Amino acid sequence: MALANNTEFGLGGLVFGQDPETALAVAGRMDTGSVGINFFASNHAASFGGRHDSGLGTEYGIEGLNAYLSYKSIHRRP
Repeated sequence: MALANNTEFGLGGLVFGQDPETALAVAGRMDTGSVGINFFASNHAASFGGRHDSGLGTEYGIEGLNAYLSYKSIHRRP
């Protein structure tokens, strides 16, 4: 984990292993925006964003849409 997380980048990573629970535990500890277990894929319904010097924020999914939202409070008497 120290080798994998000791970088100025962190866009994505891959974990390869035969034990699914161990691979999932390792993936959860990786400091990356996404992690594939035994393969790499992209899902535009899921949020995606890098860590450190990788990426420019979060894209895709509900979380990615938040960058385009602007909130407004409107008050009126009942």
